[in-house]
Amino acid sequence: MKVPPHSTRLAAVALLFGAVAALQAQSLTVTSPQNGEVLGRSNQIRFTITNVNNQIRVVATATNNSDTSITFSNEGLFDPNVDRNVSGSLDLNFDEATPSGTYTVRVQVFSGGSSVANSTINNITIDTRTPRFRNVSPSNSSFVNLSVPILADIEESTIDRWRVRVNDRDIPNNTGTTNSVSVLWDTSRIEEDGPQSISIKVDDKARNTNTRTINVTLDRVSPSTTVSSPSGISYRPRSIVPVVIRIADQYDGSVVSTGVVVEMRTVDGQYIGRVARRSARTENQGLTWLGRIRLTNRTPNQFKVVVTARDRAGNLAQRQEVLVTVAGR
Repeated sequence: MKVPPHSTRLAAVALLFGAVAALQAQSLTVTSPQNGEVLGRSNQIRFTITNVNNQIRVVATATNNSDTSITFSNEGLFDPNVDRNVSGSLDLNFDEATPSGTYTVRVQVFSGGSSVANSTINNITIDTRTPRFRNVSPSNSSFVNLSVPILADIEESTIDRWRVRVNDRDIPNNTGTTNSVSVLWDTSRIEEDGPQSISIKVDDKARNTNTRTINVTLDRVSPSTTVSSPSGISYRPRSIVPVVIRIADQYDGSVVSTGVVVEMRTVDGQYIGRVARRSARTENQGLTWLGRIRLTNRTPNQFKVVVTARDRAGNLAQRQEVLVTVAGR
């Protein structure tokens, strides 16, 4: 029997190894996302594929677990590198109209029209909805004073973290992961009253984000109250006593009529009744409150008009009391 030449044997061995390599199965590994992750609007399916000899086609498909008729898909062509590997990614994006819920993502590799490898990622949650704020406090354009509770409810099922800042700076204990924001802002370190900006930013696990900005006025000065009428004169029985109260504060619009309480009390402080308000008009950095008292047979010969006033920030004015005397009884 004739033995083939050495060179011929080497060529045959090389062909054999080449055939074996060609028959090696292609291996697909999806590196992102992983089982149980949350996806938002913009996502990438990242993968590596080994033992690739020719151009391949990769298809990624997301299927809704509750309604399998809802699918999203993308595909692309990839060429191997010199090591016969492919390292690539496919975009898999959604919008606000995409139904939220749990999905299964399947990645398939095709070569020459045949499926040669596949991988499945389970329990993927798709969340394209922007987090929403409810019951935010303080309200925009409000007045605040020494200690300010910053509160909000967050409507979001996959919340990651919220963060509260004041004037673009962090404050103590200003982050959380619950659906309720509750931060106490101590304003004592702020030197001057005036406009302040509060921001609440929330991010969910799908990288959706939302920020609520609240503009407030810091007012730590109590208003002042002046009783212009009644004065120190005596009033006739059955007459009408005009009541004129002027409340001044450091900011326009910081005093409202609902913060003013005018009462009639006996000399020893017993409650008689509220003084009826006829009108109230806003003036520069203050308010004029107008009311009247109709004197009757039941009205004591002497009583006090007691005025308490609180501005919109909650600062309380010094209480004012004026003695009223009914003459001729």
